[in-house]
Amino acid sequence: MARKNRTRRKPQPNAGNSKPISFRLHKDLVTRLDSIAGRLRTTRSHVVALVLHEYVQERGDKEVERMAKKEADNARVDIFA
Repeated sequence: MARKNRTRRKPQPNAGNSKPISFRLHKDLVTRLDSIAGRLRTTRSHVVALVLHEYVQERGDKEVERMAKKEADNARVDIFA
């Protein structure tokens, strides 16, 4: 009996290290992110990830958690405040 060909899955980039998220940004901010990413020769997503990483390190997890709980009622969290 012939064996079935197994389909190969495309490996996820950085599997286990990251998780994709999406959010809306104002077009002026996206334009600025694109120009910064161009100068750094990287992607917009990488620039946003670096900014978020630094923000969490600077403010600490507890501060971010407090902000999210406070603003959850209004459904708006300004991560660049």
